Amino acid sequence: MSHQAIFAPMLCLFLVTAVVWVLLLIRRLGYFSANKIHPQSVPTPDAVKAAVPEKVQVVGNNLINLFELPMIFYGLTLVVAIAGIADDWFIRGAWAFVGLRALHSVVHCTYNKVMHRFMVYVVSSLVLWALVIKVVLQLGVL
Repeated sequence: MSHQAIFAPMLCLFLVTAVVWVLLLIRRLGYFSANKIHPQSVPTPDAVKAAVPEKVQVVGNNLINLFELPMIFYGLTLVVAIAGIADDWFIRGAWAFVGLRALHSVVHCTYNKVMHRFMVYVVSSLVLWALVIKVVLQLGVL
């Protein structure tokens, strides 16, 4: 296993975030254009939420989600890389986390069934916390 293999899941999650960001631009700008909403009329996040329908809002909400628990994943990945403790177990777990977060984004940005989204969120969170515990134990922090 290449020591650099640990960066592939992290970079993939960067790409998931970029795709959601592009989708947000497409939906939001498309809605603004189609409804002749001038950007200055919605200068705050609250004003945007009041002006756009849920179908447009959910993508922004998902983008926000991609800057919550994934931040722990990014930091953890860097710790693992710097400490040189990337192993097959961690890399498989990292790919599982990324795959589940991508699935979460797909559910959130498409049909948005809350229980489906929540189940994926919980499983992805459990994977992340298992990775955190593994690294903490491996580094002898506790």
